[in-house]
Amino acid sequence: MQNSQIAQLFQTLNAKEKRELKKFLRSPFHNRREDVIQLFDYLLKHDSLTAVNKWEKKAVFTHLFPDEVFDRQRLYHVFSFLKKLIEEYLVYADFKNSKVQTELQTARIYRQRGLQQQYQESIKTIANQLKKRPLKDAQAHYERFQFFYEKAEFDSQQSRTEVGNLRRMSDELSIYFISQKLRQACQILSYQSFSQIEQEKVFLQEILKYTEQKNYHNDVPCIEVYYHYFQAFTEKEGEGIFQKLKSLVKKYHQQFPKQEMRNIYLMPINFGIKRFNHGERAYLQEVFELYQQGLEYDIFIENNRLSRFTYSNIALAGMGLKAFDWVEKFIHEYRQYLDIPYRENAFHFNLANLYFQQQDYQKTMNLLQKVEFDDVLYNLESRRMLLKVYYSLEETEALFSLLDSFKRFIHRQKKLGYHKESFLNLIRFTGRLLRLDFSKKTAVEKLKMEIENTSEVAEKKWLLSQLEV
Repeated sequence: MQNSQIAQLFQTLNAKEKRELKKFLRSPFHNRREDVIQLFDYLLKHDSLTAVNKWEKKAVFTHLFPDEVFDRQRLYHVFSFLKKLIEEYLVYADFKNSKVQTELQTARIYRQRGLQQQYQESIKTIANQLKKRPLKDAQAHYERFQFFYEKAEFDSQQSRTEVGNLRRMSDELSIYFISQKLRQACQILSYQSFSQIEQEKVFLQEILKYTEQKNYHNDVPCIEVYYHYFQAFTEKEGEGIFQKLKSLVKKYHQQFPKQEMRNIYLMPINFGIKRFNHGERAYLQEVFELYQQGLEYDIFIENNRLSRFTYSNIALAGMGLKAFDWVEKFIHEYRQYLDIPYRENAFHFNLANLYFQQQDYQKTMNLLQKVEFDDVLYNLESRRMLLKVYYSLEETEALFSLLDSFKRFIHRQKKLGYHKESFLNLIRFTGRLLRLDFSKKTAVEKLKMEIENTSEVAEKKWLLSQLEV
């Protein structure tokens, strides 16, 4: 029951939402079923990890329908009604939280009903809200477009010719459209490192040209950030582009919604990681500082959750700089923010990696035993780490056994892409290392050249380092 959809949805609700939901469900306008109210109250009472057994189907049914024979279908109906009502509440709350959207809808209703005085009051309220709006994201321009569209609609009904509203409406819509297209283009460029998704180049070039003509890339925040990130991908300049991206993160820190600001933070981070992977090691310090800054401003936490990928990337950046004490503290402190299904795996794996970097191989192996191999990512990375541990400890028999099981595992995976060849080459070259006679310099040089000339090899640097003995 704990893994059901409603359980997952319930766990995302904060205290305020739960209080409002309680009122929402008790309103006869929204709900007339008493069993739905009882179910919500029951789940609310047992909303903790220590009460998992209370979420079991039979326990819930007994609470709702005491002295009745368990009926799975009847219980599912109640859960289904509750889930639907929670969804309705969340949609309502989301709309209500947008003051501009609610006021725009109010103005639209007044216009349609011919109530001009009330309409003008709503329009004045919207204008004040737009002036006070602190955010400069694409949504802000879309709301301005809606505002001028509404005014233009009113003017047309009054047989007025007000060109200004039409012009402003067009400008705001253009900014919104260009921002979204550039944002999408940046996403596609990011995905192209592991996917064959195509970019519509001709149309995009026209957008870039128009952006430069209108100077949007210098004075419109929601275009500026994506324009320069796109340039970072497509131009060969290094430090200048990176510093520009960093300056934009600082410049617009409070002018985008948190979720979008997190993606904007990841722009210079991803660019820096790309440069680091190409051998420019100075970028790792820059990336680490950006991660630390993002943690300080609470950028990476959303709905009290931290992505397990960001968690691992932050830990890896710190390990690369040998900031071991900081990383250990981070791994423990931010464990609580990981999604429950991945929490223990991510925690144990990253802690194992930390001890591996410190060459504490016994602790590494003990922790890797706690990593469940249901997750393909952790399976691959754990085996890769164990491979290096066994090699370092000269556990030859254990390593040969691991190489054999590792190879079988990779062949069973259908969606590894280029990683498949990369890991198979790691296994093949590690086997060659184990059988190599290091006293024969010619054989050593031959293997070294083979590894260097093979394009897809996981742990290439580590393999080559073993041949420098």
